[in-house]
Amino acid sequence: MNWLDKAVAWINPEAGKKRVQSRLALQMIDKSLRKYEAASSGRRTEGWVTTGASTNQDIINALPKLRERARELTKNNPYGKNGIRRIANNVVGTGIMPTPVGLSAQDAEKIKQAWRLWGEKTACDFDERYNFYGLQKLIMRTVAKCGECIVRRVRTKYEMGKIPLELQVLEPDFIDSTKNETSLKNGGYIISGVEYDRRGKRVAYWLYRRHPKEFFADLISDRIEVKDIIHVYEVEDPGQVRGIPFATPSMLRMHDFDDYEDAQLMRQKIAACFSVFITENDNLNPIPEGGEYEPLERVEPGIIEHLPPGKTVSFAAPPPAEGYDSYSRQVLQGIAAGMGVSYEALTGDLSNVNFSSGRMGWIEFQRNIDDWQWMMLIPTFCDKAWEWFVEAAALAGYAKTGVTIEVSWTAPRREMIDPSKEVKALSELVRNGFSSWHDAVKSLGDNPDEVLKQLISDAAAFDKGSIKPACDPRYDTNRVAPDEKLK
Repeated sequence: MNWLDKAVAWINPEAGKKRVQSRLALQMIDKSLRKYEAASSGRRTEGWVTTGASTNQDIINALPKLRERARELTKNNPYGKNGIRRIANNVVGTGIMPTPVGLSAQDAEKIKQAWRLWGEKTACDFDERYNFYGLQKLIMRTVAKCGECIVRRVRTKYEMGKIPLELQVLEPDFIDSTKNETSLKNGGYIISGVEYDRRGKRVAYWLYRRHPKEFFADLISDRIEVKDIIHVYEVEDPGQVRGIPFATPSMLRMHDFDDYEDAQLMRQKIAACFSVFITENDNLNPIPEGGEYEPLERVEPGIIEHLPPGKTVSFAAPPPAEGYDSYSRQVLQGIAAGMGVSYEALTGDLSNVNFSSGRMGWIEFQRNIDDWQWMMLIPTFCDKAWEWFVEAAALAGYAKTGVTIEVSWTAPRREMIDPSKEVKALSELVRNGFSSWHDAVKSLGDNPDEVLKQLISDAAAFDKGSIKPACDPRYDTNRVAPDEKLK
């Protein structure tokens, strides 16, 4: 109370009280206008649990359980399984292909030959199961399911005609998450098995020798320098050390929906078990004991039953699952949004799709695919694996030692919704100079060098056979003067 409030209160206590109450009310209104509702405390936010911890602390605390539940949903939930499969199939498809650039024809051919021997064969895989494109899909599937994946460089003994390099793909469980040090002798630190120097730069990973959940695991971890490790995961916050499963926002909803479907199925099963009810009325001359009537125990096709007086038959009507379709669709839309896929891709339900809505949903899904390809898989795995390959190819004599070979990656083609319109539009872009032929071929998922080589071969075959098919791009597409080549 200021001096005026005190004076008014001394003369008229009731008026002084109202002055103070009004001032306090104005202060509360002013505060409520200046704060964020989402940060307020009250009845509406009573059950809103927050931690206030850092991103890494939240992830490290929850990651083991998140990974376990994500794997369980992938094993037993059809939507969890299909969501991971759709992501991997669309991001990798048949493979993200490399094309060396900036080389002479002779050097380019040598490095391509080395790639055919290594990348397109199982020689690149430590387990000898996949070629490089199969490893891409394995890595992407692991990242989507578990949140991250580890690739280790294994240098092999040089043999004639072989590239001395293998890629060992490991589950993220191999990272020793119990390894945490706040201050190392060199001034660095370790967070969840990832070692940093004093500047905060990653320098090493601590990996178990065997999977820590195997029965023969010894739980001994070794320090592996970062130059021999590729750690693939989606970074959502600056400084994020570990990755989380893609289905994390949808896990609880997916689990609850699974229980809901089971409850609906059990409800219908129980209702179907009760088909016929027979009611007896003792007041209408019941059949005496020892009579000839045998109780009706089973209903069969074509049966004709004569009921004695006092017995009536009624048939059960199983309760319908009201609202099941609309509720299921709403829940599955939320699950799909949390995983980053479209509802149609997750469920395969195209009943409510027309051309426009299908195209818009496909375009939005492809934006997520582009993000996973060009912001995660290609820069963190493909580029670094290419550097390892070039180094090993130089040791095998397929490239010059110490020379950096640039690479261009071609993502898998996207299936067109309306090929006749989209091919025409792509052709117009190239013809009018808004896009190059090279980029147009890459957008279709093909290697421009290989396509050009095939076009030259086809043209030579056409000339040798003295034929001029309509598909020959050397002639006017209008076919007005087929003998006149375009300059």
